[in-house]
Amino acid sequence: MQTPLPKEQELELYITEGATKKVEEEFIKHPNQLLSREVLLERYKQELRENFSNHEAQVTNGAAAICESLEELAKIKPELITEQVLEKIENITTLSELIENNEQAFLEHISEGKTLQSFAKIDDDTLDVLYQAAKKLFDEKNLDKARCAFYLLTNLNSTNYAFWLGYANAAYEQERYKEALEGFLALAEASPDDPQCQLALSRCYGALDDIENAIVHLKAALTKIGNNQEYAGLKEELEQENEQLFAKLRH
Repeated sequence: MQTPLPKEQELELYITEGATKKVEEEFIKHPNQLLSREVLLERYKQELRENFSNHEAQVTNGAAAICESLEELAKIKPELITEQVLEKIENITTLSELIENNEQAFLEHISEGKTLQSFAKIDDDTLDVLYQAAKKLFDEKNLDKARCAFYLLTNLNSTNYAFWLGYANAAYEQERYKEALEGFLALAEASPDDPQCQLALSRCYGALDDIENAIVHLKAALTKIGNNQEYAGLKEELEQENEQLFAKLRH
């Protein structure tokens, strides 16, 4: 029997494989790439390490933020915090341990397209209570905790539109545009005809100085608005914004 790798080595192997794939993709897109493969590999490995560390921190902080918010929510709406909800919340606080102790079952579960929510046996009613706790944080402008709480929820069920909206809006208000971009891209995939998603993407790209993509998504927003009178005032504003972006691109 093959001895399993220690967790740190397993993670480093995963990072190296992911970074190597990104390097190959980069050379396919840009065969005259100025940077060497070695330099790009180290750059992408560091990026993946940071992403993994950020993911762990947000999930951990999200669980803590939701539990803290639930305590406050219980004072306002005690009927929401039932024994069943408390029991299911325990599954969230021990989620990492649950996955680690059932790693093979977890991988099979996810490979079948099932959610982390179903693996942790968290029912929809409990998930709705968790959403209310996260939304409470956002409504109170406790944005850092709200962002982490919504991030945890997107990990539990990545198909829920409201979770991505909460995460994207909290990140955007914190000016964490890369994270906001991740959320709005998920929303745009779920709602491709929503001009507000395209506008949000444009403004994220603009804030990141990616003017070309900002223009692409602003044009998409204008196309989707068309002659819809509901967006008449917004359309005029966006046309001016589009001109400003083109002016930036020319300079």
